[in-house]
Amino acid sequence: DPWSYSAGFLDADGYITITERGEPRAGMIATGERGKIHCEDLFKTLDCGVLQTDNKVYKNSNRSQHRLQFYSKNDLRKLLNGVMPHLKMKSTQAKAVLAYIDEKDNTRKQELKRLVRFENWKDDKKKANDFLDKWGIDEDTIGKYKEGL
Repeated sequence: DPWSYSAGFLDADGYITITERGEPRAGMIATGERGKIHCEDLFKTLDCGVLQTDNKVYKNSNRSQHRLQFYSKNDLRKLLNGVMPHLKMKSTQAKAVLAYIDEKDNTRKQELKRLVRFENWKDDKKKANDFLDKWGIDEDTIGKYKEGL
Protein backbone atom coordinates (compact mmCIF):
# COMPACT_ATOMS: atom_id res chain seq x y z
CA ASP A 1 0.00 0.00 0.00
CA PRO A 2 1.71 3.22 -1.11
CA TRP A 3 -0.18 5.30 1.46
CA SER A 4 1.00 3.16 4.36
CA TYR A 5 4.58 3.33 3.07
CA SER A 6 4.28 7.11 2.55
CA ALA A 7 2.99 7.54 6.10
CA GLY A 8 5.97 5.66 7.51
CA PHE A 9 8.35 7.74 5.40
CA LEU A 10 6.62 10.97 6.48
CA ASP A 11 6.62 9.97 10.17
CA ALA A 12 10.31 9.00 10.10
CA ASP A 13 11.97 11.32 7.58
CA GLY A 14 9.43 13.97 6.80
CA TYR A 15 7.77 17.09 8.02
CA ILE A 16 4.34 18.68 8.19
CA THR A 17 4.36 22.38 8.98
CA ILE A 18 2.90 25.81 8.43
CA THR A 19 5.50 28.48 7.72
CA GLU A 20 5.71 31.81 9.53
CA ARG A 21 4.02 33.36 6.48
CA GLY A 22 1.14 30.91 6.83
CA GLU A 23 2.04 28.50 4.02
CA PRO A 24 1.16 24.86 4.73
CA ARG A 25 3.89 22.42 3.71
CA ALA A 26 4.77 18.74 3.90
CA GLY A 27 7.71 16.79 2.60
CA MET A 28 10.02 13.83 2.83
CA ILE A 29 13.81 13.96 2.81
CA ALA A 30 16.25 11.18 1.96
CA THR A 31 19.95 10.88 1.17
CA GLY A 32 22.07 8.68 -1.05
CA GLU A 33 21.11 6.63 -4.08
CA ARG A 34 18.51 4.53 -2.27
CA GLY A 35 16.87 7.67 -0.91
CA LYS A 36 16.75 9.10 -4.41
CA ILE A 37 15.01 5.97 -5.69
CA HIS A 38 12.48 6.08 -2.82
CA CYS A 39 11.61 9.73 -3.57
CA GLU A 40 11.37 9.14 -7.32
CA ASP A 41 9.17 6.06 -6.90
CA LEU A 42 6.84 7.82 -4.45
CA PHE A 43 6.58 10.84 -6.74
CA LYS A 44 5.47 8.58 -9.60
CA THR A 45 3.16 6.46 -7.45
CA LEU A 46 1.40 9.30 -5.61
CA ASP A 47 1.25 11.47 -8.74
CA CYS A 48 1.63 14.69 -6.77
CA GLY A 49 4.24 16.84 -5.11
CA VAL A 50 7.47 18.43 -6.28
CA LEU A 51 10.56 16.24 -6.66
CA GLN A 52 14.02 17.70 -6.02
CA THR A 53 16.98 15.38 -6.39
CA ASP A 54 20.74 15.60 -6.10
CA ASN A 55 20.87 18.65 -3.82
CA LYS A 56 24.32 19.00 -2.27
CA VAL A 57 24.20 19.09 1.52
CA TYR A 58 27.78 20.31 1.98
CA LYS A 59 30.20 21.88 -0.50
CA ASN A 60 32.93 19.28 -0.02
CA SER A 61 30.68 16.23 0.17
CA ASN A 62 29.60 13.69 -2.40
CA ARG A 63 26.47 12.97 -0.37
CA SER A 64 23.32 14.30 -1.96
CA GLN A 65 19.89 15.01 -0.55
CA HIS A 66 16.56 14.30 -2.22
CA ARG A 67 13.19 15.78 -1.37
CA LEU A 68 9.59 15.10 -2.26
CA GLN A 69 7.70 18.21 -1.17
CA PHE A 70 4.05 19.19 -1.16
CA TYR A 71 3.12 22.87 -1.46
CA SER A 72 -0.22 23.20 -3.24
CA LYS A 73 -3.49 22.78 -1.39
CA ASN A 74 -4.54 19.97 -3.75
CA ASP A 75 -1.27 18.07 -3.30
CA LEU A 76 -1.44 18.52 0.47
CA ARG A 77 -5.04 17.28 0.59
CA LYS A 78 -4.18 14.23 -1.52
CA LEU A 79 -1.10 13.35 0.54
CA LEU A 80 -2.51 14.00 4.01
CA ASN A 81 -5.87 12.33 3.39
CA GLY A 82 -4.06 9.31 1.96
CA VAL A 83 -1.58 8.89 4.81
CA MET A 84 -3.89 9.91 7.67
CA PRO A 85 -5.10 6.39 8.60
CA HIS A 86 -1.48 5.19 8.80
CA LEU A 87 0.33 8.03 10.58
CA LYS A 88 1.68 7.17 14.02
CA MET A 89 3.56 10.34 15.05
CA LYS A 90 2.32 13.24 12.94
CA SER A 91 -1.44 12.74 12.78
CA THR A 92 -2.19 15.90 14.80
CA GLN A 93 -0.09 18.00 12.40
CA ALA A 94 -1.79 16.37 9.39
CA LYS A 95 -5.28 17.02 10.75
CA ALA A 96 -4.38 20.60 11.67
CA VAL A 97 -2.92 21.37 8.23
CA LEU A 98 -5.97 19.89 6.50
CA ALA A 99 -8.22 22.07 8.68
CA TYR A 100 -5.99 25.10 8.11
CA ILE A 101 -6.20 24.80 4.31
CA ASP A 102 -9.96 25.40 4.27
CA GLU A 103 -10.31 27.56 7.38
CA LYS A 104 -11.69 31.06 6.79
CA ASP A 105 -11.44 32.44 10.34
CA ASN A 106 -8.04 34.08 10.89
CA THR A 107 -8.09 33.47 14.65
CA ARG A 108 -8.62 29.74 14.13
CA LYS A 109 -5.91 29.69 11.44
CA GLN A 110 -3.49 31.21 13.95
CA GLU A 111 -4.44 28.55 16.52
CA LEU A 112 -3.86 25.76 14.00
CA LYS A 113 -0.52 27.22 12.98
CA ARG A 114 0.58 27.37 16.61
CA LEU A 115 -0.66 23.83 17.24
CA VAL A 116 1.42 22.47 14.35
CA ARG A 117 4.50 24.42 15.46
CA PHE A 118 4.12 23.22 19.06
CA GLU A 119 3.54 19.58 18.06
CA ASN A 120 6.66 19.64 15.89
CA TRP A 121 8.80 20.83 18.81
CA LYS A 122 7.08 19.40 21.90
CA ASP A 123 9.89 16.88 22.51
CA ASP A 124 12.33 19.80 22.84
CA LYS A 125 10.96 21.24 26.09
CA LYS A 126 13.04 24.41 25.92
CA LYS A 127 11.95 25.24 22.37
CA ALA A 128 8.32 24.32 23.10
CA ASN A 129 8.28 26.52 26.21
CA ASP A 130 9.91 29.35 24.26
CA PHE A 131 7.02 29.18 21.80
CA LEU A 132 4.44 29.20 24.58
CA ASP A 133 6.13 32.20 26.21
CA LYS A 134 6.31 34.04 22.88
CA TRP A 135 2.62 33.39 22.22
CA GLY A 136 1.56 34.18 25.81
CA ILE A 137 -0.32 30.89 26.26
CA ASP A 138 0.10 27.63 28.17
CA GLU A 139 0.07 23.96 27.20
CA ASP A 140 -3.61 23.60 28.19
CA THR A 141 -4.50 26.26 25.64
CA ILE A 142 -2.58 24.37 22.94
CA GLY A 143 -4.55 21.26 23.96
CA LYS A 144 -7.79 23.16 23.36
CA TYR A 145 -6.65 23.99 19.83
CA LYS A 146 -6.84 20.25 19.05
CA GLU A 147 -10.57 20.19 19.76
CA GLY A 148 -12.63 19.71 16.67
CA LEU A 149 -9.85 18.21 14.54
